[in-house]
Amino acid sequence: MRPIKYRAWAKRNEFYIENIQDAYDGAGPHDPFDCFGDALDNDDYVVEQYTEMKDLYGTEIYEGDIIQVQETMDNGRLVCLSAVAKVYYDEDYGQWRCDGGFTGPLSEHANTASGSFINSVSDDYMPNRCEVIGNIHENPELMEADK
Repeated sequence: MRPIKYRAWAKRNEFYIENIQDAYDGAGPHDPFDCFGDALDNDDYVVEQYTEMKDLYGTEIYEGDIIQVQETMDNGRLVCLSAVAKVYYDEDYGQWRCDGGFTGPLSEHANTASGSFINSVSDDYMPNRCEVIGNIHENPELMEADK
């Protein structure tokens, strides 16, 4: 069975509440909310879902994570390219994706016309080529450095 897991970023106090679905399960009978989503459905929290994938070190990848991707190109020859990308859910395609830009000596040849790298996030791709290096709330500078 697929693990359904969430974390929530508390904007005011600037910290993550991990496994928020488990915290709600123990809230008790006097809780006025039907589910944990109701309690977090306001401007104080950003709820992020687990993608069901892990990076090359076994770290769980969540929506909002920033990953570094090492790309192999040119018939399997490593060409010193990397991309820093944000993980998000694309409702139009119905899949997890990552968006960012290539860096490195060959980056001018790898970037698309819009200057971004977009790739479907898949079980085959992520564990072999990416590392979670932060998230958009605690480390926004990682995405800025990529521009």
